[in-house]
Amino acid sequence: MKAGRLLLAVILLALVATGIWLGMNPRKPSSAVPAASSPTPSPTPALAPSAPEAPPLETKLLEELLETFVTTTHDDAERARAMLENIRREIRSLPPEHASQIIQNFLASGKDATTGLQFVPGENDTLIEAPTLRIFLLDLLEKIDPEAAARLANAILNAPANADEWAIALRTRQNTQPATLPQNLTSLQRALQNPEWIAKPSQGLLHALDLAAMAGDFSTVMRLAELAEPPENETWAEGLAVTMHRMARESPAATLRELNANPDFLAEQPLARADLIAYANLANPEERRLVEERLANPQISLDEKQKILHMLVAPGEFVHEGLFTEAPGMVMAQDEEARFSVLIATMTDWLELFPELRPSIREVAEYLTLE
Repeated sequence: MKAGRLLLAVILLALVATGIWLGMNPRKPSSAVPAASSPTPSPTPALAPSAPEAPPLETKLLEELLETFVTTTHDDAERARAMLENIRREIRSLPPEHASQIIQNFLASGKDATTGLQFVPGENDTLIEAPTLRIFLLDLLEKIDPEAAARLANAILNAPANADEWAIALRTRQNTQPATLPQNLTSLQRALQNPEWIAKPSQGLLHALDLAAMAGDFSTVMRLAELAEPPENETWAEGLAVTMHRMARESPAATLRELNANPDFLAEQPLARADLIAYANLANPEERRLVEERLANPQISLDEKQKILHMLVAPGEFVHEGLFTEAPGMVMAQDEEARFSVLIATMTDWLELFPELRPSIREVAEYLTLE
């Protein structure tokens, strides 16, 4: 039987830690993320080398489907999804070089249409939903012709017309040209200086923050903290929180080093900051040392230290895919058992190391050892 009072505390802490993330499940997009603004058509420069022209009979149906989508008002989400799925099936039925050429020709025409849907990343680097037809096609082009998609992404990133299209181009360039990570981070930082994009952040821009989490780029996080500082900037505050949690999950040691080196970061939200420590793997000597460094820091309040201890037992977690990072896999029972064994041994050591935390350490140890 688990210790009742500690179990209740852990459940409450976990709910606080994960509450806003559940609202961002890609299959049920969060209302806190603003809807994408209507796109500005942005003709794309011709790409070279061109693929062979597809036979007329093969292309006619796809071209008609695209034209019908452009001329239709999309006020019914289910109907829009069905039409996009028809387009996807038709593209997949064509030889890749022919499908690629049709997509490139359409994008170069400057035609576009809003879908009435949101910008929602899914598994395998595929959008579950796309707010415009162009973004839907850019997402699909990366799968059928990565080389052409990479050239087009470079063109878009050199002169972005809207934030959502820029975001999908950023993902494509990172996926197809991993060595461009420094340039992509620079592009992200420039986007966070764009007055129009900052004033009305699109879903694509917010999801692009995931690049900083993947790369462990704390300079971008510091910029997000500036954007989130005014109380009315709730969207940026949520973007900061999501990015920090993903970064802590992807790179716990790097995140701990930055938090320890910047004691004033999130100082006004000490308990939320404590949640980030929960991603540490105490079986890793470096990560354990960094957690101990934080627990020994006199600048960290007793309440924050106690929250760290409790969150190490039941860290919060995301349930959705990122634009650059994947959702965590299912935790196997044997992995959880091994983690608890490490925690028990660690708590035993910490009883001697942190006398002022002994009551909380004993509570955690009791919870871990009782069946």
